[in-house]
Amino acid sequence: MKKILGIIILIYSGLGSAGNSELGTLNIPTITQNIQTKDNTLINKIILPNLVSSTNNKAVGNQVVKFTLNSAAEYALLVAGNLVNPGSSITFTSPADSNGTVEFSIRSTSNSATGSADYIITLDNIQSRSCPGSFNAENECIVTEMLHIEGTCGEHREYISIGNGICAKQGLYDSSKPFYATECSEGYSDGAITGYANGLCQDERAFVSNDVQSCDAQGGSIIFDNNKNLCTFKDPYQYSRAGVQFPCVTGEKYGTSCVLYNDTRPETYYCPAGSYYTGNLAWVVVDAPSKPGCYRKVKLF
Repeated sequence: MKKILGIIILIYSGLGSAGNSELGTLNIPTITQNIQTKDNTLINKIILPNLVSSTNNKAVGNQVVKFTLNSAAEYALLVAGNLVNPGSSITFTSPADSNGTVEFSIRSTSNSATGSADYIITLDNIQSRSCPGSFNAENECIVTEMLHIEGTCGEHREYISIGNGICAKQGLYDSSKPFYATECSEGYSDGAITGYANGLCQDERAFVSNDVQSCDAQGGSIIFDNNKNLCTFKDPYQYSRAGVQFPCVTGEKYGTSCVLYNDTRPETYYCPAGSYYTGNLAWVVVDAPSKPGCYRKVKLF
């Protein structure tokens, strides 16, 4: 809770010209909207500066303010546009600015009132929020979120990534001469049924047959495959060989591809919608301490 005590002295005759008149050591305001505090300061608003919560977080957003006018007050006041009579209280909300300061208007209800008025301002609970980032002018907590992105070598796959942020142009390969990184398992061989290598490991005992009884007698099963009946002895009777590769016509082998190491370019980076890129869009990342990233601001509240 934050409680502020104060006293306002109002000495005004309702006459005079614009400006201040001297009466001993007291300032007598001739502008009816302003009133005078005990230390002779002319005011038309109350300022509660740099408010913080019990956890020392800056005041944020609307603050609930209670203004109580002492019953011995010699005149009524307009506080934040609300009438406050002697002995009464009002409660209203007033927004804190970016510094956590709250201010609201205070005026006399009469052009000829004189006297003094004690008051109490109470804020039972200062509204605040802890923010891991920073506050903007609208008192919104803003944090910056990094989005990890990967480079791309282009949509049409003319270039492929060869690591370290580098793209190399693809070479040509001979698709008629496949070779494989793995051999067929025991009991299977490539082209066992068709007689030519086609990348399928097939049951070595399988053969074309329409004779169900003969197939059963040998312990096999008849299946229909590619417009013919086969007598097979394994399940599955065929599977694709893994790691198919083709010899390079141009370029050199890189994994399962052929690439031209003398035709390279850096990867490019693009950010999702609603984010912004730190650095150049064609930033090359080779032995860099960190990859480029996309960042966006996220409003927490």
